[in-house]
Amino acid sequence: MEIKLGFYDLEQAIKLHLKKVYGFDNVDIDYDCSGFNFEVRELDNVYKKHKNGKFKKDKNGYSILDVEKSKWITKYFSFGECDELSFYVKEVSHE
Repeated sequence: MEIKLGFYDLEQAIKLHLKKVYGFDNVDIDYDCSGFNFEVRELDNVYKKHKNGKFKKDKNGYSILDVEKSKWITKYFSFGECDELSFYVKEVSHE
């Protein structure tokens, strides 16, 4: 089943979490005009190459990752009134 949360659903969920975990009864979330800001870290993969520029392959034919040259990049996104957070859930049976 797909679950979609809009901006105000997410804001309400954050307020409920702050009340449950930190005991804050009335919270006014201070966000700028762009909405919520997300910081996402993503691995920028670099693959090993031969001198001729072709990618080196392992025994299964996949390109070999160069771990030392790969680096983490931080990206920033805003989440505003017109945006939705979407994810899928499966019902788990406790039998």
